[in-house]
Amino acid sequence: MNLMRKTCVRLTTSGLALMVSVVAGPAFADNSTEIRLPLGSVLMTQTYANNDLTLATDVDRLTFRSAYLPEVEALSGNSFLIFLATGEHECAGYYIWGTLDDAGLRASPQFGSCSDRGEVLRTAKGLLLVMPGPNSSAAVSFHLNKDGTVTENKQGLKANGIVDPF
Repeated sequence: MNLMRKTCVRLTTSGLALMVSVVAGPAFADNSTEIRLPLGSVLMTQTYANNDLTLATDVDRLTFRSAYLPEVEALSGNSFLIFLATGEHECAGYYIWGTLDDAGLRASPQFGSCSDRGEVLRTAKGLLLVMPGPNSSAAVSFHLNKDGTVTENKQGLKANGIVDPF
């Protein structure tokens, strides 16, 4: 009887520990993915406990806020496009272009129209991110420059021979 009581206590204690780890575990777990570029790899890690998103190489580290681990939306040479989610209904988030070159890892300032419905188009000038404009206005677009910076296309889509997809 004494042996049976010890076994029940052990099972109850280990069952409680298992339950705590199952309930608490995923809420604080990290998730990561490797972005492979011609010059090397960038490790993208999401820390769910504080919504930190880290982009890291062996020598560089950049930190952003994102409600979830982004997918790579597009690759262009040593640059990649990701969406940083706010987790808010009013503004879904913003995009950034990350670039790895001889100077290291860097990212463009956040850009976009709060929409998560961006569409990447390949044009004669390079990649163009087209997205719905704020408050249902005409579509807006952003061009990735060769130096890794981003420029908003002020000429409108028709000037570049692109039909508004929204």
